[in-house]
Amino acid sequence: MDGLTVKDIWVSFPNKPHVLSGVSFEQARGEVLAVLGPSGCGKSTLLAVIAGLIQQERGTVRWQGKDLSETPAHKRGFGLMFQDYALFPHMRVRDNVAFGLRMQGLPRPAMDKRVTETLDLVGLPGYEERDVHNLSGGEQQRVALARALAPKPHLLMLDEPMGSLDRALRERLLEDLRSIVRQSGQTTLYVTHDQEEAYTLADRIVVMQAGQVAQIGTPQEIYRQPASPFVARFIGLTNFVPGEAAGGQVATPLGTFPLSVQTAGPVEVLFRPDAVRLGQGDYTLQGTVAEVIFQGDITRINVKVGESELYFEVPSTSELPTVDDRVSLAFDPAEGLQIFEPEKGNDFSNE
Repeated sequence: MDGLTVKDIWVSFPNKPHVLSGVSFEQARGEVLAVLGPSGCGKSTLLAVIAGLIQQERGTVRWQGKDLSETPAHKRGFGLMFQDYALFPHMRVRDNVAFGLRMQGLPRPAMDKRVTETLDLVGLPGYEERDVHNLSGGEQQRVALARALAPKPHLLMLDEPMGSLDRALRERLLEDLRSIVRQSGQTTLYVTHDQEEAYTLADRIVVMQAGQVAQIGTPQEIYRQPASPFVARFIGLTNFVPGEAAGGQVATPLGTFPLSVQTAGPVEVLFRPDAVRLGQGDYTLQGTVAEVIFQGDITRINVKVGESELYFEVPSTSELPTVDDRVSLAFDPAEGLQIFEPEKGNDFSNE
């Protein structure tokens, strides 16, 4: 593999066994890979193992085929950026960005050139002499990113770097970060609990659950074909009802529908929120509107259907119902239904 290989990583702590349990994935050079999961699922521990800050009990981390088990963190050639940025308060922007370059022993002219190049890349030209205390949160985030990028790391690792920013700033910086890593061709591993960040940045996503890999795929694959009820619920797909599959159909409290897969027995049935239209069809759900939430191009409609309250997304250009209206929602079961084996509980972490 011409990049990162993580193979069967296990980590336990004295008061917390199985923080990581057999985690494996590969990342190609130049790829942006997001590690996505809820708090406590082990994603930051995984990042620390890859960086060499925590020693795994079992398993290997390889870069371009080389086992890094005996390679200390400072010799792996990886860059790491945390949520709190960890800028040096007594240093100017220039010196913060140049920190890793000094560790490499780069001559001063080459170091100054690289600092200027990197500040230009992150959108802070001319900031070399600024005091970090006088920077906004977004500017501090860019300086921290420049410091991580300046040594030209083999792998750039970002641990929840947007967590302390407000929504508007986070959205703007996400787009900038995507452009920066694409422009530089930087291999990037991005840890987050926010699916929108993962969708925006990543070529592929590793979804983690309780110290294990729940699914690996492109953002489109994760959203369109979640591998389990856990993955579906975590990315916001919550329209689940119980069902019983038999004879190419599934019986649910909301009706009986055809299945495109052959299975039998108890199942969990997901009604996809974006696969309906207002009106009648061959297959129709009928209910009472409980809430209407305008979200720009899309309007979310919460509908009481039988004993279940489900949510659906319709174009805001549609003639929208109001609360307490009776509505019909037409859908194609082949596109609008997914079935899963029932899961025990909904453990979102390994705590």
